[in-house]
Amino acid sequence: MIYKVKKTTQVYEIKTCEYIENDIIKLEDLMITFWSPQNFKGKEKNYLLRKNHDDWSIMHTKKQIKNEHEWLDELNLDKDKFCFFQTTIVDDITHYKIIEKINPNNNKEAQWETHTLDKDTGVYRL
Repeated sequence: MIYKVKKTTQVYEIKTCEYIENDIIKLEDLMITFWSPQNFKGKEKNYLLRKNHDDWSIMHTKKQIKNEHEWLDELNLDKDKFCFFQTTIVDDITHYKIIEKINPNNNKEAQWETHTLDKDTGVYRL
């Protein structure tokens, strides 16, 4: 199964974030980003951050990873054994496979193998 999540960002409040840059007080819009599952039962997630924040990409990536862990929990999958694997992005929809982490040597480094679909669970095995 391919899991689809729509990501959208919009203005939440105009010119409400005050910050200092080069000793100058500036105002910027407060933005909200939504991650909305499209074809599975997961809760919509959101995140607020100032427009043009220096760490915009890093902070959104951390939030997205947290979202993925929460969705695994909502799907009754152990985040230590499974993970979302991004395959493509089409327009504003990210396509994922859920993959099972396999470690035959029982050490911390995963052994990556080819994907095979488990049709009953929609989980891909590595």
